[in-house]
Amino acid sequence: MTEEDFLQRYVDERPMYEAWGDLVMQTIDSTLRNRLGADADYYSVVKIPPTVRTKEPDSLLNKAFYRGKQYEDPYNDITDKVGLRFVVLLTDQINPLRDIVAESTIWTNSEDRNFEDERKQNPSTFAYESVHFVVKSIGVQHHNGQEIPEGTPCEIQIRTLLQHAYSEVTHDTVYKSKITAEPEIHRTIARSMALIDTTDKLLVEAKSALEGASATVESWVQAAKGAAESSLGEEFLDNYDDKTNWVVAENLVGVLGNATLEEFSQFVQERTFLSDRIRERFDIKSLFRQPVILLVYFTTFKKRTRLAREWEFDDSILSHTYGDLGLADPRDR
Repeated sequence: MTEEDFLQRYVDERPMYEAWGDLVMQTIDSTLRNRLGADADYYSVVKIPPTVRTKEPDSLLNKAFYRGKQYEDPYNDITDKVGLRFVVLLTDQINPLRDIVAESTIWTNSEDRNFEDERKQNPSTFAYESVHFVVKSIGVQHHNGQEIPEGTPCEIQIRTLLQHAYSEVTHDTVYKSKITAEPEIHRTIARSMALIDTTDKLLVEAKSALEGASATVESWVQAAKGAAESSLGEEFLDNYDDKTNWVVAENLVGVLGNATLEEFSQFVQERTFLSDRIRERFDIKSLFRQPVILLVYFTTFKKRTRLAREWEFDDSILSHTYGDLGLADPRDR
Protein backbone atom coordinates (compact mmCIF):
# COMPACT_ATOMS: atom_id res chain seq x y z
CA MET A 1 0.00 0.00 0.00
CA THR A 2 1.45 3.37 -1.00
CA GLU A 3 1.42 6.38 1.30
CA GLU A 4 -1.24 7.98 -0.88
CA ASP A 5 -3.48 4.91 -0.75
CA PHE A 6 -2.94 4.60 3.02
CA LEU A 7 -3.83 8.22 3.63
CA GLN A 8 -6.90 8.18 1.40
CA ARG A 9 -8.28 5.06 3.07
CA TYR A 10 -7.92 6.64 6.48
CA VAL A 11 -9.54 9.89 5.40
CA ASP A 12 -12.47 7.87 4.03
CA GLU A 13 -12.80 5.73 7.18
CA ARG A 14 -12.08 8.35 9.82
CA PRO A 15 -15.79 9.17 10.44
CA MET A 16 -16.39 5.46 11.03
CA TYR A 17 -13.57 5.34 13.59
CA GLU A 18 -14.97 8.43 15.31
CA ALA A 19 -18.37 6.74 15.56
CA TRP A 20 -16.82 3.54 16.94
CA GLY A 21 -14.86 5.47 19.56
CA ASP A 22 -18.00 7.36 20.56
CA LEU A 23 -19.96 4.10 20.93
CA VAL A 24 -17.21 2.58 23.09
CA MET A 25 -17.01 5.70 25.27
CA GLN A 26 -20.78 5.97 25.73
CA THR A 27 -21.05 2.27 26.60
CA ILE A 28 -18.37 2.46 29.29
CA ASP A 29 -19.46 5.83 30.63
CA SER A 30 -23.17 5.01 30.88
CA THR A 31 -22.43 1.66 32.55
CA LEU A 32 -20.19 3.34 35.11
CA ARG A 33 -22.80 6.03 35.83
CA ASN A 34 -25.49 3.38 36.33
CA ARG A 35 -23.31 1.43 38.74
CA LEU A 36 -22.27 4.46 40.78
CA GLY A 37 -25.70 6.08 40.86
CA ALA A 38 -25.44 9.70 41.93
CA ASP A 39 -23.50 12.25 39.89
CA ALA A 40 -21.43 13.06 42.96
CA ASP A 41 -20.23 9.46 43.13
CA TYR A 42 -19.39 9.47 39.41
CA TYR A 43 -17.34 12.66 39.64
CA SER A 44 -15.55 11.39 42.71
CA VAL A 45 -14.10 8.71 40.41
CA VAL A 46 -13.84 10.29 36.95
CA LYS A 47 -11.74 13.44 37.25
CA ILE A 48 -11.44 14.40 33.56
CA PRO A 49 -14.47 13.89 31.28
CA PRO A 50 -13.65 11.16 28.74
CA THR A 51 -13.27 12.26 25.15
CA VAL A 52 -12.72 10.42 21.86
CA ARG A 53 -9.83 11.32 19.61
CA THR A 54 -8.82 9.99 16.22
CA LYS A 55 -5.25 10.24 15.02
CA GLU A 56 -4.39 13.10 12.74
CA PRO A 57 -3.71 11.79 9.22
CA ASP A 58 -0.07 12.95 9.13
CA SER A 59 0.59 11.45 12.56
CA LEU A 60 -0.86 8.11 11.50
CA LEU A 61 1.13 8.18 8.28
CA ASN A 62 4.36 8.91 10.11
CA LYS A 63 3.70 6.11 12.61
CA ALA A 64 3.05 3.64 9.82
CA PHE A 65 6.05 4.47 7.62
CA TYR A 66 8.69 6.48 9.48
CA ARG A 67 9.01 5.36 13.10
CA GLY A 68 10.73 2.04 12.60
CA LYS A 69 7.75 -0.02 13.76
CA GLN A 70 8.24 -2.70 11.09
CA TYR A 71 4.54 -3.32 10.53
CA GLU A 72 3.67 -6.18 8.18
CA ASP A 73 0.30 -4.57 7.42
CA PRO A 74 0.61 -0.97 8.64
CA TYR A 75 -3.00 0.07 8.19
CA ASN A 76 -4.54 -2.88 10.02
CA ASP A 77 -1.74 -3.39 12.54
CA ILE A 78 -2.10 0.10 14.02
CA THR A 79 -4.83 -0.23 16.65
CA ASP A 80 -4.98 3.31 18.01
CA LYS A 81 -6.46 5.08 14.98
CA VAL A 82 -9.18 5.93 17.48
CA GLY A 83 -8.78 6.03 21.23
CA LEU A 84 -10.26 7.32 24.44
CA ARG A 85 -9.02 7.89 27.94
CA PHE A 86 -10.56 7.68 31.40
CA VAL A 87 -8.73 9.55 34.15
CA VAL A 88 -9.64 8.52 37.70
CA LEU A 89 -8.44 9.86 41.02
CA LEU A 90 -6.55 6.88 42.49
CA THR A 91 -5.41 3.41 41.44
CA ASP A 92 -8.07 1.64 43.51
CA GLN A 93 -10.67 3.18 41.16
CA ILE A 94 -9.19 1.62 38.02
CA ASN A 95 -10.59 -1.89 38.50
CA PRO A 96 -14.30 -0.94 38.15
CA LEU A 97 -13.54 0.51 34.72
CA ARG A 98 -11.38 -2.46 33.83
CA ASP A 99 -14.29 -4.76 34.70
CA ILE A 100 -16.69 -2.80 32.50
CA VAL A 101 -14.32 -3.05 29.55
CA ALA A 102 -13.85 -6.78 30.09
CA GLU A 103 -17.56 -7.54 30.46
CA SER A 104 -18.84 -5.89 27.26
CA THR A 105 -20.72 -8.03 24.75
CA ILE A 106 -20.13 -5.74 21.75
CA TRP A 107 -16.35 -6.02 21.64
CA THR A 108 -13.48 -8.34 22.38
CA ASN A 109 -10.69 -6.96 24.50
CA SER A 110 -7.01 -7.43 25.13
CA GLU A 111 -5.16 -5.69 27.93
CA ASP A 112 -2.03 -4.58 26.14
CA ARG A 113 -0.49 -2.90 29.15
CA ASN A 114 -1.06 -3.43 32.86
CA PHE A 115 1.15 -1.33 35.12
CA GLU A 116 0.46 -3.61 38.11
CA ASP A 117 1.93 -6.59 36.22
CA GLU A 118 4.88 -4.46 35.13
CA ARG A 119 5.52 -3.51 38.77
CA LYS A 120 5.68 -7.19 39.72
CA GLN A 121 8.04 -8.01 36.86
CA ASN A 122 10.30 -4.99 37.50
CA PRO A 123 9.76 -4.00 41.14
CA SER A 124 12.78 -1.67 41.25
CA THR A 125 11.84 0.25 38.11
CA PHE A 126 9.62 3.31 38.12
CA ALA A 127 8.34 4.14 34.64
CA TYR A 128 5.37 5.40 32.65
CA GLU A 129 2.20 3.74 33.95
CA SER A 130 -1.25 3.30 32.50
CA VAL A 131 -3.72 0.52 31.76
CA HIS A 132 -4.14 0.06 28.01
CA PHE A 133 -6.87 -1.97 26.35
CA VAL A 134 -7.49 -2.61 22.67
CA VAL A 135 -11.11 -3.51 22.00
CA LYS A 136 -12.39 -4.80 18.66
CA SER A 137 -16.01 -4.79 17.55
CA ILE A 138 -17.92 -8.05 17.62
CA GLY A 139 -19.91 -8.26 14.42
CA VAL A 140 -21.04 -5.18 12.54
CA GLN A 141 -22.07 -2.24 14.74
CA HIS A 142 -24.07 0.85 13.79
CA HIS A 143 -23.70 4.22 15.47
CA ASN A 144 -24.14 7.87 14.48
CA GLY A 145 -25.09 6.87 10.96
CA GLN A 146 -21.92 4.85 10.46
CA GLU A 147 -21.50 1.13 9.81
CA ILE A 148 -18.61 -0.20 11.88
CA PRO A 149 -17.08 -3.40 10.45
CA GLU A 150 -16.33 -6.42 12.62
CA GLY A 151 -12.89 -6.28 14.20
CA THR A 152 -12.57 -2.48 14.16
CA PRO A 153 -10.09 -1.55 16.93
CA CYS A 154 -10.18 1.19 19.54
CA GLU A 155 -7.59 1.88 22.23
CA ILE A 156 -8.71 2.62 25.80
CA GLN A 157 -6.39 4.12 28.40
CA ILE A 158 -7.25 4.13 32.08
CA ARG A 159 -4.95 6.10 34.33
CA THR A 160 -4.95 8.09 37.53
CA LEU A 161 -4.78 11.86 37.73
CA LEU A 162 -1.18 11.67 38.92
CA GLN A 163 -0.25 9.26 36.13
CA HIS A 164 -1.95 11.56 33.66
CA ALA A 165 0.05 14.57 34.84
CA TYR A 166 3.26 12.56 34.60
CA SER A 167 2.40 11.40 31.09
CA GLU A 168 1.47 14.88 29.89
CA VAL A 169 4.82 16.24 31.05
CA THR A 170 7.09 13.41 29.89
CA HIS A 171 5.61 11.06 27.33
CA ASP A 172 6.14 12.86 24.04
CA THR A 173 9.53 14.29 24.90
CA VAL A 174 11.10 11.33 26.69
CA TYR A 175 9.46 8.16 25.42
CA LYS A 176 8.46 8.95 21.83
CA SER A 177 11.50 10.95 20.79
CA LYS A 178 14.51 9.57 18.94
CA ILE A 179 16.64 12.15 20.76
CA THR A 180 18.50 10.50 23.63
CA ALA A 181 17.78 12.38 26.82
CA GLU A 182 20.51 13.13 29.31
CA PRO A 183 20.86 10.50 32.06
CA GLU A 184 20.09 13.10 34.73
CA ILE A 185 16.77 13.85 33.02
CA HIS A 186 15.88 10.16 33.12
CA ARG A 187 16.84 10.07 36.80
CA THR A 188 14.59 13.04 37.51
CA ILE A 189 11.71 11.44 35.62
CA ALA A 190 12.22 8.13 37.47
CA ARG A 191 12.24 9.94 40.82
CA SER A 192 9.00 11.70 39.93
CA MET A 193 7.38 8.36 39.06
CA ALA A 194 8.58 6.89 42.35
CA LEU A 195 7.07 9.85 44.20
CA ILE A 196 3.79 9.42 42.29
CA ASP A 197 3.73 5.72 43.20
CA THR A 198 4.29 6.49 46.89
CA THR A 199 1.79 9.36 46.91
CA ASP A 200 -0.90 7.20 45.34
CA LYS A 201 -0.40 4.42 47.88
CA LEU A 202 -0.62 6.87 50.79
CA LEU A 203 -3.73 8.53 49.36
CA VAL A 204 -5.41 5.16 48.81
CA GLU A 205 -4.70 4.26 52.44
CA ALA A 206 -5.96 7.63 53.63
CA LYS A 207 -9.09 7.33 51.50
CA SER A 208 -9.79 3.87 52.90
CA ALA A 209 -9.37 5.12 56.47
CA LEU A 210 -11.65 8.11 55.83
CA GLU A 211 -14.30 5.93 54.22
CA GLY A 212 -14.17 3.58 57.21
CA ALA A 213 -14.59 6.46 59.63
CA SER A 214 -17.41 7.93 57.53
CA ALA A 215 -19.19 4.59 57.48
CA THR A 216 -19.08 4.50 61.28
CA VAL A 217 -20.55 7.98 61.59
CA GLU A 218 -23.21 7.17 59.00
CA SER A 219 -24.26 4.05 60.91
CA TRP A 220 -24.85 6.15 64.04
CA VAL A 221 -26.75 8.79 62.06
CA GLN A 222 -29.02 6.14 60.58
CA ALA A 223 -29.53 4.56 64.01
CA ALA A 224 -30.56 7.96 65.39
CA LYS A 225 -33.02 8.46 62.53
CA GLY A 226 -34.55 5.04 63.12
CA ALA A 227 -34.83 5.61 66.86
CA ALA A 228 -36.38 9.06 66.36
CA GLU A 229 -38.95 7.71 63.93
CA SER A 230 -39.92 4.95 66.37
CA SER A 231 -40.10 7.09 69.51
CA LEU A 232 -41.17 10.47 68.13
CA GLY A 233 -43.03 9.59 64.96
CA GLU A 234 -42.27 9.84 61.28
CA GLU A 235 -43.25 13.53 61.18
CA PHE A 236 -40.27 14.30 63.43
CA LEU A 237 -38.03 13.65 60.41
CA ASP A 238 -39.67 16.49 58.48
CA ASN A 239 -37.09 18.82 60.02
CA TYR A 240 -34.15 16.53 59.33
CA ASP A 241 -30.95 18.33 58.31
CA ASP A 242 -28.30 15.98 57.02
CA LYS A 243 -25.33 18.25 57.67
CA THR A 244 -26.32 19.05 61.25
CA ASN A 245 -26.89 15.40 62.13
CA TRP A 246 -23.62 14.37 60.52
CA VAL A 247 -21.48 17.04 62.20
CA VAL A 248 -22.89 16.39 65.68
CA ALA A 249 -22.70 12.60 65.24
CA GLU A 250 -19.09 12.91 64.13
CA ASN A 251 -18.28 14.74 67.38
CA LEU A 252 -20.14 12.15 69.47
CA VAL A 253 -18.65 9.07 67.78
CA GLY A 254 -15.22 10.19 68.92
CA VAL A 255 -16.52 10.28 72.49
CA LEU A 256 -18.52 7.05 72.45
CA GLY A 257 -15.56 4.75 71.93
CA ASN A 258 -16.67 1.11 71.89
CA ALA A 259 -20.35 1.75 72.59
CA THR A 260 -22.62 -0.28 70.31
CA LEU A 261 -25.71 0.44 68.24
CA GLU A 262 -27.55 -2.23 70.22
CA GLU A 263 -26.82 -0.38 73.46
CA PHE A 264 -28.13 2.82 71.91
CA SER A 265 -31.35 1.16 70.76
CA GLN A 266 -31.95 -0.34 74.19
CA PHE A 267 -31.21 3.01 75.87
CA VAL A 268 -33.89 4.80 73.81
CA GLN A 269 -36.45 2.02 74.30
CA GLU A 270 -36.02 2.08 78.08
CA ARG A 271 -36.36 5.86 78.38
CA THR A 272 -39.65 6.69 76.75
CA PHE A 273 -39.84 9.93 78.74
CA LEU A 274 -37.16 11.42 76.48
CA SER A 275 -39.69 11.92 73.69
CA ASP A 276 -41.66 14.30 75.94
CA ARG A 277 -38.53 16.22 76.93
CA ILE A 278 -37.55 16.59 73.27
CA ARG A 279 -41.01 17.83 72.24
CA GLU A 280 -40.97 20.42 75.04
CA ARG A 281 -37.88 22.02 73.53
CA PHE A 282 -38.77 21.48 69.88
CA ASP A 283 -39.43 25.18 69.24
CA ILE A 284 -36.66 26.48 71.49
CA LYS A 285 -33.50 24.66 70.43
CA SER A 286 -32.94 23.59 66.83
CA LEU A 287 -30.92 20.52 67.85
CA PHE A 288 -34.02 19.17 69.61
CA ARG A 289 -35.63 19.00 66.15
CA GLN A 290 -32.94 16.62 64.91
CA PRO A 291 -32.72 12.84 65.43
CA VAL A 292 -29.13 13.17 66.60
CA ILE A 293 -30.43 14.63 69.90
CA LEU A 294 -31.16 11.06 70.97
CA LEU A 295 -27.52 10.27 70.39
CA VAL A 296 -26.56 13.26 72.53
CA TYR A 297 -28.64 11.82 75.37
CA PHE A 298 -27.02 8.41 74.91
CA THR A 299 -23.52 9.88 74.94
CA THR A 300 -24.40 11.91 78.01
CA PHE A 301 -25.41 8.68 79.73
CA LYS A 302 -22.38 6.67 78.61
CA LYS A 303 -19.56 9.22 78.68
CA ARG A 304 -20.77 12.28 80.58
CA THR A 305 -17.36 13.45 81.81
CA ARG A 306 -15.57 13.04 78.49
CA LEU A 307 -18.53 14.56 76.65
CA ALA A 308 -18.30 17.66 78.83
CA ARG A 309 -14.68 18.08 77.69
CA GLU A 310 -15.17 17.37 74.00
CA TRP A 311 -18.62 18.81 73.26
CA GLU A 312 -18.21 21.43 70.50
CA PHE A 313 -21.66 23.03 70.42
CA ASP A 314 -24.18 24.98 72.52
CA ASP A 315 -23.39 24.25 76.19
CA SER A 316 -27.03 24.64 77.19
CA ILE A 317 -27.87 21.47 75.25
CA LEU A 318 -25.86 19.42 77.71
CA SER A 319 -27.43 21.22 80.65
CA HIS A 320 -30.76 19.82 79.45
CA THR A 321 -29.48 16.30 78.76
CA TYR A 322 -27.74 15.99 82.14
CA GLY A 323 -30.83 17.27 83.94
CA ASP A 324 -33.29 15.08 82.01
CA LEU A 325 -31.25 11.98 82.80
CA GLY A 326 -30.83 12.95 86.47
CA LEU A 327 -27.06 13.14 86.19
CA ALA A 328 -24.74 15.59 87.88
CA ASP A 329 -23.21 18.03 85.41
CA PRO A 330 -19.41 17.51 85.61
CA ARG A 331 -18.94 21.11 84.51
CA ASP A 332 -20.31 22.30 87.87
CA ARG A 333 -17.41 20.87 89.84
